[in-house]
Amino acid sequence: MKMHLNVTTVLAAVAILAACGGGLSGQPSPMNAYSALPLGPALGPPQTPARHDPWQLVKSANEGHKLGNVLYAVADISSGDAWAVGAWPARSPYLTDTLAEHWNGTKWAIVRTPRTLMPTAQLNSIAAMASNAVWAAGYVENPGCICGHTLVDHWNGSAWTRLKTPNPGIADFLAGISAVSAQEIWAAGDEWPNQGYDVPLILRWDGKQWAPLVLNQYQLATLYSVYAPAHNDAWAFGFWGCCTTLVLRWNGTSWTRVPFADTAQIISLSGTSSSDVWAAGYYYCGSSCNPEARLFHWDGVQWMRVYIYGFQAPSLISGISAIAPDDVWFTGYGTVFPKWQNHISNVTYHWNGKKWSDVMNPDQIGCCVLNAISARADDAWDVGQGGDKGTFTMHYTAR
Repeated sequence: MKMHLNVTTVLAAVAILAACGGGLSGQPSPMNAYSALPLGPALGPPQTPARHDPWQLVKSANEGHKLGNVLYAVADISSGDAWAVGAWPARSPYLTDTLAEHWNGTKWAIVRTPRTLMPTAQLNSIAAMASNAVWAAGYVENPGCICGHTLVDHWNGSAWTRLKTPNPGIADFLAGISAVSAQEIWAAGDEWPNQGYDVPLILRWDGKQWAPLVLNQYQLATLYSVYAPAHNDAWAFGFWGCCTTLVLRWNGTSWTRVPFADTAQIISLSGTSSSDVWAAGYYYCGSSCNPEARLFHWDGVQWMRVYIYGFQAPSLISGISAIAPDDVWFTGYGTVFPKWQNHISNVTYHWNGKKWSDVMNPDQIGCCVLNAISARADDAWDVGQGGDKGTFTMHYTAR
């Protein structure tokens, strides 16, 4: 039986949400023993932010019962226009339907998405080109069988509609989406040609329809993230087998595998150009060790691992957002030394072109899961799940 869940939520939930008694949407995948992750240091008391802190908690919306509401992705379009997507407990905290929320500059409000007939559905990723051009990708499935289907919803400025997407296998799932233009969009995930294994799945939108590309040569492989900086350049990251990072690159004609020296689950990609791409996620070697955050940078020639002083295991980077070569944010959790020594810290790190700095946030040591971040020059949103409080959002405004 194939059971899918946004990988970020599973990992963060094990280390943080479980300590708070919060609920989750979906079930963990049997391919990776996420449930066996060590809990790490105990959580410290919640911190009250000072009035001058640039990150502030913002009340977000929930549909149905709060428990089970979760935001997996966010797109910060302007100061008065942002979207966050995820899932809400339509039938139970574990049997969900798609959720979309809009920020109008004053408050978050739920905007109804098309409903599904299958027991569970969720939106995992979002790509926004403009206020009237937003796409969100995910899947619908029946947890009792290998029978999921890809899902892409489109916002045209007035309503969400569900686009017709291909499903070449007996089950198909989408984890990431990235838009070059309204006529070129990429989505990535995995496809099950039979009940024995899955293979990478890539969908391409040409402005009229989605076309699938199934990479059957990579058995037992899943793509978790995709980023397309140009029409002739795109990246897709995933995991192959038990211990191989799968990196694929689009050159305008075909997808080919790119060598990658490190072992990591890359679950978030962002960049500013073909020579400035960031890849973030984690490394986990089993029950004998803690998960460790992984961060890599592409300079146009090679991928280099980036080490951050004081950011140690147990740790994970769940989302990254690049605005300029000297302006990048990531979010997740980890043990921050010496500031939050011996405590897991919910982190919001910033890159200024010279160094990464831990920026204080209202839930630095608290009771939430930070799943995704999206930033502009002087503004950013961080979203996730606040345990039994439902959806969780933080807003950054430069002072």
